[in-house]
Amino acid sequence: MHISGKILAWLVVIGGMAAIFLSAQALAIRNGWMTQAQKNEAAFVANQQQIQIKTRELEAKRVELARTMLGWDRFWPLAQATIRQGELTLTGAISGIQVGQTIYVFAFGETGDSKFLGEFKVTKAADQAAAARPNWFLRVGDLTEGVYQVRVRTAIPNQFQTRLGEIDQHLLAADLVVSNNEIELARQGQLIGQTDKLIAGRLSEINGAPDLEGKNLPDVNIKGLIAAMSDEEQARNVALLQADRLQRALKLAREQFQETVKANAELTKALPQPNSIESNLGAAKR
Repeated sequence: MHISGKILAWLVVIGGMAAIFLSAQALAIRNGWMTQAQKNEAAFVANQQQIQIKTRELEAKRVELARTMLGWDRFWPLAQATIRQGELTLTGAISGIQVGQTIYVFAFGETGDSKFLGEFKVTKAADQAAAARPNWFLRVGDLTEGVYQVRVRTAIPNQFQTRLGEIDQHLLAADLVVSNNEIELARQGQLIGQTDKLIAGRLSEINGAPDLEGKNLPDVNIKGLIAAMSDEEQARNVALLQADRLQRALKLAREQFQETVKANAELTKALPQPNSIESNLGAAKR
């Protein structure tokens, strides 16, 4: 064989080997691509399913939000509220608020939460400013003076209005109880004052009242019952001693009287008897 044929034969062999190698590489690449394509297709299908699920959840949340917002009516998302001396002043994008309208004001907290400031009745209204007063019985501590970033609403759902009404009734009942308790405390204070006066009067009766010294009053009102009782007890003791002496003297007098009577009786017996006197008189007449 000519050398050129040999060269061509080797070129053919080398080309075949290269083709086999490249075919194997292409087949491996194709298999890898197909595997990746299948994975991507499975991931795409899974993502589509997740998208459908999330879309349904989003629609449900939107419906729930729309249903929830039905009771809230119109609102102004951001305004500045200033509370001074029980009056609310609003400034900001609040165009549309009217005089006499009832508004519900919610203040934003530092952590993003909100706090219900209360129900207000609009007294003044302009494009960028409004003034309102509390539309409930204002109590101590209900309104804290300050400046707030607020959301303003023209209505709140009925269940919240009912709850606010119940809370207001409970507060009115509590106020009534507090008022009655304060009246009762005042009455008890008066009774305590009167009792203290009575106790002081009784103590002055018992212990005496030196401030009455020199007045034309019985000694018992000045010295007191204790001192008067002590004086009376001493007077009684003196009287008892005197009574004892008198009883002893009376007893002695009775004994002396009895002895005198006895002596008189004996002397009487020693005197001449009436019969002997009469006989003596008769003999003298004869």
